[in-house]
Amino acid sequence: MSIRARIAAAVAVAATLTAMAPVAAFAATPATRPAVTYSLGAPSSNAPLTPGGKAETFVLTATNTTGKAQGFEPTFAAFGQGPVGLLRSDVELSAVPLHAPASTVSYGVQHESLFGGLSPKGGTLYRSEFTIPAHATYTWKFSIAAGRTWQANDSDIAFSLMDNSNPDSAINALRTFKVGGANTGGPVNLAYSGHKLVLDRFENVDITLTNHSGARLNLPVTNSLNFTAFTEAKNVVKPAAKTAEFQLLENGHWVTLGKDLVLPKLTGLANGASETYQLRVRLIGYETSIKGGTTEFTIGDIAWTPGRGAVARGSEALTLAKS
Repeated sequence: MSIRARIAAAVAVAATLTAMAPVAAFAATPATRPAVTYSLGAPSSNAPLTPGGKAETFVLTATNTTGKAQGFEPTFAAFGQGPVGLLRSDVELSAVPLHAPASTVSYGVQHESLFGGLSPKGGTLYRSEFTIPAHATYTWKFSIAAGRTWQANDSDIAFSLMDNSNPDSAINALRTFKVGGANTGGPVNLAYSGHKLVLDRFENVDITLTNHSGARLNLPVTNSLNFTAFTEAKNVVKPAAKTAEFQLLENGHWVTLGKDLVLPKLTGLANGASETYQLRVRLIGYETSIKGGTTEFTIGDIAWTPGRGAVARGSEALTLAKS
């Protein structure tokens, strides 16, 4: 499993924990004591972070428990807890050595989350490690702040750290930092109404996007649809060729969607508000290479915003009925 996948799995579990709480190892405790143990100290205060405001600080401590020098490569991830993905400017991270060699912090965005790490000055992220002498302890002071571009729809920053020099060890250092004083971080949901398909006849399928995040969604949102078909027979599943027409009700008129099946863009959505797209779909025909199988049709939707990825995903099975 990759560095990012391991951290992402740990943070998914940690999202259910209370803010500011230290977390025990997410995987089974190793049978032997790690050569290098590490932990994140308590934050300097318990006050929520404010977008564009003061930073919180905490100390990373790494101790070599053995009688010979050991490598230590601290890598980290920062995830927003809520429906909106992160930009690099949403979180400001830095670190200074307290009792450690000169260091460099590097991080960037991948999959709408931040990934990075500490490396010796002049080194390369994910390729350079610190060498901790026998029975020695290194410490660094981290600072974390919410940037001015932070979106209020997300409630917390989950910060997770692991030792990439020992990638098979359990992740055992995580902190969650509350951002803002409001009760946010809830989901943006997609719901479907209408579950039927008929050959060569239009059937209604409505899609509703609802903002339950706790704050207005001040971002442009585009809904991109997809339509799939698979045939299954005797435990064999294969895609089925299909042709369909989608129409959207706009200003009292049915308008045929283009091949990309993109719905009109929203400029934002108030907390608790919904936007319903009234659609109808006509199955023109389908073909399958599997004889005697059952063909299932699915309509999917990704509601996304530029640079921050999907705020909601959904899908609904459509049952082929006799005309």
